[in-house]
Amino acid sequence: MRAPDLHPSLERRLIWRIALLYVAAFLLASTGYLIAAWHNQQVDLANELGDLATQIGKSVERGTDGKLRFDFAPRVAARVEATPELMFGALDLASGSFVDGSTLTALPLLQGPTSRSAIPTARSSTARSGWSRVRPAPCGSG
Repeated sequence: MRAPDLHPSLERRLIWRIALLYVAAFLLASTGYLIAAWHNQQVDLANELGDLATQIGKSVERGTDGKLRFDFAPRVAARVEATPELMFGALDLASGSFVDGSTLTALPLLQGPTSRSAIPTARSSTARSGWSRVRPAPCGSG
């Protein structure tokens, strides 16, 4: 009986190294693809929520009784109903009350930034999908 060879041939070592190189390249490419797919999904979700927030903000109308309310287009109403965890609201600055139809009943208390450079922007990684729109409306009995 012959003892096992402790030093494999040069050919066998090259085959193993090339195989490991292919596995490493595959894992690296797969990781890059998965990271890019996750990032694109997050960007698409943020864009979709931003578009929905804009449409919700544009749907605030003043009724004949003078109160502000949401008047959703059918397509926006369907999107809002399809997202039950979505909370939205608008504040009537003249009266200090929430607009009729708001699902948000209290404003979140957040500590304000200490300097202007600390304000998160839409491209900042700390920004969340929080949108506000101030819509001037005539007040008083004219």
